[in-house]
Amino acid sequence: MQVSFNFYKYKQLLKEAFPQLGTVILSVVMARMDWILIGLFLAVTKLAEYSFAYKAFEVCTFPLLIIAPLLIPLFSKVFGDDLPDIEKLTKLKLLLSVELAIASFTSLVLVIVWVPIVDFITAGKYGNVNRNTIFILSLSIPFLYFNNFMWTINFSRSKLKLIFSIFVITFLVNLSGDLLMIPRFQNEGAAAACFLALLAQSVCFLRVTKIIGLEKLVYPLFICPICALASGFFSTYYFKDVSIVLISSVCIYLTSVIISLRIAVPQIRIFRSVLVS
Repeated sequence: MQVSFNFYKYKQLLKEAFPQLGTVILSVVMARMDWILIGLFLAVTKLAEYSFAYKAFEVCTFPLLIIAPLLIPLFSKVFGDDLPDIEKLTKLKLLLSVELAIASFTSLVLVIVWVPIVDFITAGKYGNVNRNTIFILSLSIPFLYFNNFMWTINFSRSKLKLIFSIFVITFLVNLSGDLLMIPRFQNEGAAAACFLALLAQSVCFLRVTKIIGLEKLVYPLFICPICALASGFFSTYYFKDVSIVLISSVCIYLTSVIISLRIAVPQIRIFRSVLVS
């Protein structure tokens, strides 16, 4: 049987697939680049401490693994038309606000319970020593949710080259941050580089994603983490018992988020309709 090989068509296929392939490769590299550099620059104990904290950080993003696959068919319907429906875009903004509220809530709980629970489980090995590292990594969780939301929008609009260019910038920020901060600040430097890379990615997505009806997304992106930080600092300043700190901070956080984002009962009904529309 004679096999037909068309070099031009194969070249076109590779050219079209390259942005998505490059994005996947950069994502994989960034997921473990800080581990490799910590292993090169620091002692093996530091690598063990950071890998434990980072794995716990990844586990805390589990809700995103559930939400992310649901967004692709939903966004494909919304952005399938050249002019998306404004009402549906308003619902998506509310959906993003709820996602960011969940992400910031996860960060808040993770930071408060980290030291007592992890030190109890690991006999004092990985709790307090990773206190600052897990705090910095927890700041990244809302930006992970936001970037996934924006990635899905641009993927649904077939903006693959744009996504790839943003991931290149993210990779360069992460690599530069790791090289500069790991030798000086050790594990906290690696966590800070991860946070700065995700922050840079969010800024890039905000600058290039111009859709009428999806303006002012920066407000929920920053208001939810600020509410979480403020409630956590307030509770830890006035209380010492961990259970009281957790209860008070959660109550303050939920109250402040509901007020700031105005997620009232009528809007919750709109949010439920997003998943079925």
